[in-house]
Amino acid sequence: MSVEALRGTGEKFWSFSGCHTAALGPSRISEKFSRFPKWFKLSLSSPRPQGPILEDLVLSYRQVTIELNSATDNPLIDVSSSRMVHGGNFQAKSITSSMEKVRQAGQSMGRILFTQCTELIDPTTSRGLVPNLVIAEPCKSFIFKGPDILIASLLSELGFLANPVASHVQTAQMGNQALNSLALTSARYALDSLDILSQLAAAHMVANCQALGLRVLESRF
Repeated sequence: MSVEALRGTGEKFWSFSGCHTAALGPSRISEKFSRFPKWFKLSLSSPRPQGPILEDLVLSYRQVTIELNSATDNPLIDVSSSRMVHGGNFQAKSITSSMEKVRQAGQSMGRILFTQCTELIDPTTSRGLVPNLVIAEPCKSFIFKGPDILIASLLSELGFLANPVASHVQTAQMGNQALNSLALTSARYALDSLDILSQLAAAHMVANCQALGLRVLESRF
């Protein structure tokens, strides 16, 4: 929708570019775009920045799936050999790692949405749209100043939440747990990050709808 509102070109969505790269993410996104109806022009962004995000999320999903279907007891008992193994199997470092990928992906997606939204609001980059996407007199209405400030603060918070958690691990239980995963902390911050990304996406959608409405007015009047 942003590309349509900004009068961008569809060249970046051609499957040729994405399918001729060794990276999995861009090629998969380009393949998805190629399935859209020929008359459908509305898209979010180029496969290039979205590709690595997809790759991280796919890996994160696999890590969580494996962890949820694994034994986490400590000790583990090998019935065949009658042995008890104390291997610290309760460590959830893979969850910490996967949730950090989710938060970083959220920040990257938020950055894309932020850039598109600010370009729509700014008359120097919107290719003819009125300042602040107003329908009334621009010098009297500043309707999208609020969302502009909102998305800036949301993106800053996404950047803060994208910082790693694993680097803050401390020894616990009088040294019995020399290493911790902080998986719960990482997952909690990931949930916060997705909530903030949803708010940013909502503001972005409102700006897109307003911008497309203005384009329709341009074409008809």
